[in-house]
Amino acid sequence: MLNPAADGTESNGHQPGDLTAEDAAGPAEGPEDTAPIPDLPAPDLAAGPGGADPAEVVVWLITGVIAGGQRHYYSSSSANCAKAGTVLVTILAGPLNYVGVNPKVSCLLPKPSS
Repeated sequence: MLNPAADGTESNGHQPGDLTAEDAAGPAEGPEDTAPIPDLPAPDLAAGPGGADPAEVVVWLITGVIAGGQRHYYSSSSANCAKAGTVLVTILAGPLNYVGVNPKVSCLLPKPSS
């Protein structure tokens, strides 16, 4: 950019108060001017990306076992497909049993031919 000189003529030389490219860019940054990058802990990938924490799974299943006990699913000795399926899905439902989920399974097994 051309700057007017004191005598009214134009000059493209550096005038006092002019902003140069070096001034606009700021001081040159060298290795001594950069801040070190902090070491961040690695993400916990034990459960896999988007997976559940094993401790959470254990607590979930224990909650389901407690719900099955409160429904007296473990007290009778009769074992059949429907009873075993209901107990299994109750355990898998975990805390959902306490918000209105009451899973039931009915089994229709084919009868053997004679």
